[in-house]
Amino acid sequence: MVEQKYFQRAKKENLELTDRMLRWLSFPISKFIVRHTFVTPNEITVFSFLLSLAGGFFFLQGDHRNLIIGGILVFLRQIFDQVDGEIARMKNLSSVSGKWLDGITGYLSAEIIIICLSVGIGTPLSYFLGVFAALAYPLQYLFVYFYKLEIVQSSAPMAIGKENKFSFLRYVYGSALFYVLVPVFVFLDKPLWALLFFAIVGNLFWFCTLGVQYLALRKGN
Repeated sequence: MVEQKYFQRAKKENLELTDRMLRWLSFPISKFIVRHTFVTPNEITVFSFLLSLAGGFFFLQGDHRNLIIGGILVFLRQIFDQVDGEIARMKNLSSVSGKWLDGITGYLSAEIIIICLSVGIGTPLSYFLGVFAALAYPLQYLFVYFYKLEIVQSSAPMAIGKENKFSFLRYVYGSALFYVLVPVFVFLDKPLWALLFFAIVGNLFWFCTLGVQYLALRKGN
């Protein structure tokens, strides 16, 4: 019954594509925790953050073996980041403080992993790409929330194109994708590609966001 109610609620939520793709891994863990433990969503959030720190530590070592270990920990971090939300919904324990903790640890995790990966690679190019990759996430959220809170004063998602024709794009790229692609690149022994991807795509995302906001405002006027 709990699982059925969760899935009915989840279908109504606009989750990132990566979240939905990984649900087959996260949901069995969530069910086990709900049925057999008294672990709270906030405790899972803290645990997922510790996985980020551990992954960053192994990234700092720089060799392929440690990069793979770090990649596994980063991937597990994403799984448990979904688990905390699933448990909160199944137990009806969602709270403002829990959402704040989840958001803050998520923002910090991405920055920590990028910095550790850049230092672990240890080349001028990795430092250069790391700076731009690290800047992408705060800029994305800054421009999105500034627009929502100060300009339109609405939390509704922006329409992308005519009749939301391209709205699915906002769910293809998201912070969850970072924690999936980084392990893939390090397993391929191409850690620099992870920094390159997010230095380009991450900054292109906020740049396109500004364009969408500008066009929406012009259309509204």
